Amino acid sequence: MSKLTLRNVHSRIVESGWCKSQSVRGNECVRLLGDMPIEKLKEQHLDKLRNKLLARGISDATLNRYLASMSRMLNFAKQRGVIERVPYIEWVKEENKRVRYMTKIEEKQMCKLLKKQKKTGCLNLFIVLLDTGMRLGEAMGLECENIERNFITLYKTKTNQSRSVPLTARALKIITPLKKKGGLVFGHLDYWGVEHCWQKLRKDMGLRKDKQFVIHCLRHTFATRLAQSGAIEIHLIGQFLGHKTLGTTMRYAHLRPKNLLHAINVLDNFNEKGN
Repeated sequence: MSKLTLRNVHSRIVESGWCKSQSVRGNECVRLLGDMPIEKLKEQHLDKLRNKLLARGISDATLNRYLASMSRMLNFAKQRGVIERVPYIEWVKEENKRVRYMTKIEEKQMCKLLKKQKKTGCLNLFIVLLDTGMRLGEAMGLECENIERNFITLYKTKTNQSRSVPLTARALKIITPLKKKGGLVFGHLDYWGVEHCWQKLRKDMGLRKDKQFVIHCLRHTFATRLAQSGAIEIHLIGQFLGHKTLGTTMRYAHLRPKNLLHAINVLDNFNEKGN
């Protein structure tokens, strides 16, 4: 298996099954680097790719997602003996920042702007993401046949583990007519078109400099609203999101102050009985 180009490697991984968002990012990396033989790719090429991506003003987390797609392609080639070593990839250290979620006021602003711009398709997608906690890639790869009543089942996930998610009334109202056409539920939308729509929305909302206000924050919003309600246990939120470990979900634990107050009440009652 010699003379493999980046495009060849990308295609082979896609054929074997690759999450939609990761595949799209990998494809963009190939476009920016050019379809070069993968054995010719060196650290300087990765540095140039990194700089081109940073010039777009993307967040550190998003940059690392692109680099992860690049790493996947390089490791694919190494495992098959095409390259002897994987070039060094300089990852960006992601700080443990606050969870950026969309407020109700921002949600109303989003709906108003996208309705005015007649971007109904993107608006419907964003609302479904808000109400299901799906990743963008999961939603874009959702098949109509995987919807039954008010449940969707996701098979193409980041963790490669399927999960079922119930639909809210408004999400069901959006998905029901789309289901009738068959194929992909959001097949009428283009991944980069959706990204472009969000970038324009962020600008129109006056949030252009807010690097954390990305499409993925809709997933954070879903989890945050469940956590802040105090009615849903943290491990159930993790099941909704499809997290492999509870540790990943614990970022939302601090949003449950009512639980902490309840814990203090338990201690107060214990202390009173002891006196």
